[in-house]
Amino acid sequence: MNKIVQDCALIIKDRCQEKDIKVKLKLAKFLPEIEADEAKIKQAMMSIIDNALDAMEGKRGGILTFATGREKNGVFLSITDTGTGIPEKRISKVLEPFYSTKNNGSGLGLSVAKSIMEQHSGELEIKSQVGKGTTVKLKFPRFFCWAQNYLLVEDL
Repeated sequence: MNKIVQDCALIIKDRCQEKDIKVKLKLAKFLPEIEADEAKIKQAMMSIIDNALDAMEGKRGGILTFATGREKNGVFLSITDTGTGIPEKRISKVLEPFYSTKNNGSGLGLSVAKSIMEQHSGELEIKSQVGKGTTVKLKFPRFFCWAQNYLLVEDL
């Protein structure tokens, strides 16, 4: 999973530099691999990243943080921005198809990301504070985690 994060961070590097957005990577060591469609996970991430960068558009500067780690029930990947944030009453709506707060938005990015996570038996979780930013967490269940091509003993 760390490689997928690094690939996405490389893709947006120039875009972030133009907007004075710092990219931070907080990647867990010895993270088990996940059994997933890499292209689909990148697609989900890029939708989330696009929203994060748009949320920081009005500000000059900002921080985009990618983190990976293990949890009791599997592994996660989170993307945190220091953008405008999402009002609590809109958080559930942003995952609905065709819902957008952007003038030129299709409203499909986050709903597609959510669908991709469901295809991987995972979850997409959003936490946000208006004026402070948003974290989108992609959670992969432990039965999708492999370490060195062996199922983790603790997962049996």
